[in-house]
Amino acid sequence: MRLDLSPLPRERLFSPEVSRVLLNVIILAAASLPLGGTLTLAPAGEAGVIATIRGQRAAWPETLAPSLGSEAAAWSALDNPRGLLAPLVALIAHRLGVPLALAQPTRVPRRRGPLPLLVGAAPAPAASTTR
Repeated sequence: MRLDLSPLPRERLFSPEVSRVLLNVIILAAASLPLGGTLTLAPAGEAGVIATIRGQRAAWPETLAPSLGSEAAAWSALDNPRGLLAPLVALIAHRLGVPLALAQPTRVPRRRGPLPLLVGAAPAPAASTTR
């Protein structure tokens, strides 16, 4: 796995809590790139990061999305022995109070590949289709 930190400013500092979650997201990304690829970390707001994975067969584990909703949901997802890492990362984020969410597409059509993962930044509200 290639780790691309170039979008992050050199002087960017993260809280200890966000740093712990980011380290676990890097491990999760490595497991999510079975044929290799790139994890790019880019700034998201004042204190957050957008983690984007790209590569052949790149995909966040199916246990990730359900684990993000609540600590209880993350505990429930631990029942799947093939997908333990994603709920554990979500549990760490929940316990540390670090927002962790899949970014929702803001334009159509959205890019190919897995949705970016927002770490330490509140997700933007979904675009409304009503006026």
